[in-house]
Order: sequence, then C-alpha cells, then structure tokens
Amino acid sequence: MLQAPPRDFISTKTIGTAVVLSVALWCVILFACMQFVCFKMQARKLMRPNNRIAVPDVIDRFRSYKLSHPTWGALHTVLDDGNVRNKHVLDCAEFALETNDHEAFELAGLLLQMSTTQRQKLRNI
Repeated sequence: MLQAPPRDFISTKTIGTAVVLSVALWCVILFACMQFVCFKMQARKLMRPNNRIAVPDVIDRFRSYKLSHPTWGALHTVLDDGNVRNKHVLDCAEFALETNDHEAFELAGLLLQMSTTQRQKLRNI
C-alpha cells in the first residue's frame, strides 16, 4: 500500500521559490520578445523603398567606419564578402544591434536605401 508523502514534503518555501523562478523566467521571455519586436520595427523603418541616396553623399561615413574596422566589422558580410541583397544587409543590421555597434546599424540603414549596384561600388573604397 502506498503511503501519502509527509506533510513537509512540499514546503511553502519551495512553492515560493518556484513561483519566483517562474515569474523571473516569464520576465526574461517577455524582455526577449520586446527586443525582437523593437528590432523588427527598426528594420522596417530602415527599409523605406523609395529613399534612394547617392554613394558620394555617404562615402566619407563608410571610409571613416572602415578605418576603425578594417574588415568592415558588423558590415563584413555585405561590404567584404559581397553579399549585397537586402536580406544580408538586414542580417548585418541585426548583428550590429546585438554588438551595440550603432554606427554600423545606421550604415546598414543607408545600405538599404541603395541599389545592389551601389552597394557593390562601396566595396571598392
């Protein structure tokens, strides 16, 4: 015959700890979801289709960034490897946010406003 567990088997302290851990886990999940939504909103703001810019207008910013990041830092995939599609620029923007590289994030926004041909030209500076 099975016996019931002793009265102190699950104490109120154990239940309290479980509740606190559960609340903390939900807070972490909520924070991660909020960050993901913020990134998506920022990326959409960057991808405005009819905002074309000219390379000569921004080339100095890109040169300055390359001086401090010889392999193009967070923009390496696009400007060093030559993957110039919007998907790759968005990946670079996401990586720039993850690494707190604000200049790279802004430059990714400029890249999104350029054609793929313009992005290719920037690789040669």
